[in-house]
Amino acid sequence: MQFFPLSATPAKDLILDRNVFFEAEGVFRTIPSRMMLTAPHGLVIADGGIVFRKQQRIVADGGKVWLLGEGEVPVPDRLLRPIEDRVSHENAIVLGFHNRIYENIGHFIADQLPVLNWDQKLWDAGFRRIVVCLVRLEMLQDRIRELIATFSKLPFEVVFEPLAGRIRLKHAFIPQAVSRHPMGKSRALPDLIRRASLGAGSTAPTARAIYVSRLDASDRRPFDEPDLARAFEDRGFRTVRASELNVEDAARVFGAADIVVGPLGAALGHMIYCRPGTRVLFFTPENANGGWFHTLGELFGLETLTYYTPTIETGPKIRFSLDFPVDRERLFAAVDAFSKGMG
Repeated sequence: MQFFPLSATPAKDLILDRNVFFEAEGVFRTIPSRMMLTAPHGLVIADGGIVFRKQQRIVADGGKVWLLGEGEVPVPDRLLRPIEDRVSHENAIVLGFHNRIYENIGHFIADQLPVLNWDQKLWDAGFRRIVVCLVRLEMLQDRIRELIATFSKLPFEVVFEPLAGRIRLKHAFIPQAVSRHPMGKSRALPDLIRRASLGAGSTAPTARAIYVSRLDASDRRPFDEPDLARAFEDRGFRTVRASELNVEDAARVFGAADIVVGPLGAALGHMIYCRPGTRVLFFTPENANGGWFHTLGELFGLETLTYYTPTIETGPKIRFSLDFPVDRERLFAAVDAFSKGMG
């Protein structure tokens, strides 16, 4: 296994102020928040394989075995069965291995897409295929293909391994430190987005204020969201479902907005298309955190506000994926204050 550098800029840890509104108390506060600027690099496997084991990632190459993050380690033989009968990929860039995508376009944008900032360097090193692991939804696969084609003009073949428990690899690149979830993101992402000059090819309707809905999501939705969306529309917002937007449309819609509001979720990852200075408010139960959206906002020069509803207590385990109530009167008051520069 060989080290393959990407970024020439070292990683950096920062502590920045994060603007938060606490619904239960009805107050704005500024709290310190950690932000990590990552230094992407990668590992090149000559001839070996990768194995997923719950949250662990195992790499085998040249008779040696590594557990990512821990170095060379002994691994049970059952996880390293002969690799001849495995799915095989050669000259490949492997995405979704070190950081999972979780069937989530936001995680792909924030945690995988920055690799394309070095597409020419990787192409020149002989990599011709992009293998995306553990993405099963066809709609998401289509969107990922579109993102790769948009942000790299090189003719990479894109393939998906939705059940990638074990993959054999020959001359393969595994990105590292592109993202350190949740607070670590790459400085390469803003450069990549701005270089593409998107939006001119779209005729999608725009608005100065948009509400990013989770009406088509399966979890973490505000109660009675159809009515909440209508209430935002009554206040001059346009409701947007990001799943209905292609890349050009998303760039146009988010790029035209002065304020973006929505429940915490993958669709808000499209804030990468917002102009510097755009205000982005996301609301969520406090235990869901959402700090990585604040990190994205800092990278792109956006003004962000986290609106915390009370944590939903569900017994021994607190689930942050549950639908949740929100005090509309306080939410709208916070949105009004935020749009005027408060908070």
